[in-house]
Amino acid sequence: LLSIVAIHGLDGHRELSWAAENGRLWLRDFLPSKLPHARIVTYGYNTVENQSNSMEIIHSQGHNFISRLALFRDAMSTKTRPIIFLAHSLGGIILKSALIHASHCHKSHLSHHKQIVQATYGVVFLATPHQGTAIAELASQLLRVSLPQKSTMVYLFRDLASNASMFEIMLSEYNAISANFVTKFFYEVHKTTLVDGQTEFV
Repeated sequence: LLSIVAIHGLDGHRELSWAAENGRLWLRDFLPSKLPHARIVTYGYNTVENQSNSMEIIHSQGHNFISRLALFRDAMSTKTRPIIFLAHSLGGIILKSALIHASHCHKSHLSHHKQIVQATYGVVFLATPHQGTAIAELASQLLRVSLPQKSTMVYLFRDLASNASMFEIMLSEYNAISANFVTKFFYEVHKTTLVDGQTEFV
């Protein structure tokens, strides 16, 4: 038995972010036939309702994510079931923060959080920026893409880019704990058409 937990990117939706234009949700409509013994769940969050410090958003969302997942697994009596995480864009940054937090917990303090990182079998990052320079480039690209809540997204990514040193620390801490599970990275291979008519990998 296996749990697959998907977390969407910035300004995404726990279901729509994983669905095609025809409404087919591949996590629900296609993946179960390949992994019939897996429980597949999606997690949703909101980062566009305010413009507080970006790193506080990351840490707060990471803590909320790990807390809710731990409660869910406890309610389903699946606390020791192996987990594969599937994270897109900002969701990958939030996931890293969550796993780092969980790794710092111990039996006498938030042991149910610790169980999450201990149960982690694999992590799949989809188009997740892992360094400050990559995030700064993404903020620049967002200025040229027509999206809802664009101003908030650009603000957040620019603020994240200004914390490049924090991302180096986060990457180092993640590398230190990731030896215990498999990590895979995926990136865009189709270009996005921007507002000015040019196409780039976003």
